[in-house]
Amino acid sequence: AETRYPSPQAAQFWTEAYKMPQEGIDGHGRSNLGVTLLKEETLKRYGVNRVEDLPVSFAGILLQAGEEYGNLVFDLFHGARWASYAEQDRLSQHWAWISPVIAVRALATQVSGTDLMHHRHFADAAENHRRVLLQFLNQDMTNHAKGLDFDYKADPALWKAAPRWNYMLPRLENLAITPMMVLVFWLISGSLAGFLVARWLERDVGA
Repeated sequence: AETRYPSPQAAQFWTEAYKMPQEGIDGHGRSNLGVTLLKEETLKRYGVNRVEDLPVSFAGILLQAGEEYGNLVFDLFHGARWASYAEQDRLSQHWAWISPVIAVRALATQVSGTDLMHHRHFADAAENHRRVLLQFLNQDMTNHAKGLDFDYKADPALWKAAPRWNYMLPRLENLAITPMMVLVFWLISGSLAGFLVARWLERDVGA
């Protein structure tokens, strides 16, 4: 499965993932085309000519724009990585028709919550919460850091109001049905084979 659907190499994966944001808004105020366009759009939206005249913190706006751009890069690169893992998992499960051990392993990892589906479900939930939390923080900075920007310090009330993460496991009905079908196939096949062998032995003994 790894040969047929190779996973990205870690070094190359992170090199390319970090390289792409450098070509756009990175959220740290670098002077590039993305920042310039964002500044122009923000000034136009608030009807002012200078960043200093904005009623909000441009640093907060810049941070959120960097997050949104980074999310696009994240989804692009990690989406391809998840796709390769899913193809590997799908191909390996096809071999369960030849070896029931593979089906037992697949079903056991699903029931125990250690398979690829559970891992991705948790990773996606964590990433989604990270985005919600950072948007919350960047919005607070935008609204309250005027004139302070990165020197702004929020009070404890902000952290009390921050969104909490309540993770819930995926439902069992979302489990892949293939391993169960394979095990039923092997159960029926094994029972039928045992029955035929028993009948053959019975006739052989009777003869």
